[in-house]
Amino acid sequence: MNKEDKESEMRALIALTALGDRQAFYKLYSITNAYLNGVALAMVRNQDASNDILQDAFVQIWHNASSYQPERSKPLTWLTSIIRYRALDRIAKDK
Repeated sequence: MNKEDKESEMRALIALTALGDRQAFYKLYSITNAYLNGVALAMVRNQDASNDILQDAFVQIWHNASSYQPERSKPLTWLTSIIRYRALDRIAKDK
């Protein structure tokens, strides 16, 4: 699958997630969780904390998928920004 196909698939999965499709949400999680957890881990340098951040981020994704605007950002950019904000919140909380 090429990059455009992957982006198209992620956009569709986010749209279906916004409609409450749990299978689409699970698939979105399964194709992005390793990368997103890596982003969190690089920021907090603690595996347990990065796992918590990933979980919190996916709860937020579930609740806010309808706010995704494909004309404003690529799907992975949007998902990564959610992870980054959750990680920054965690870093601030742990200080």
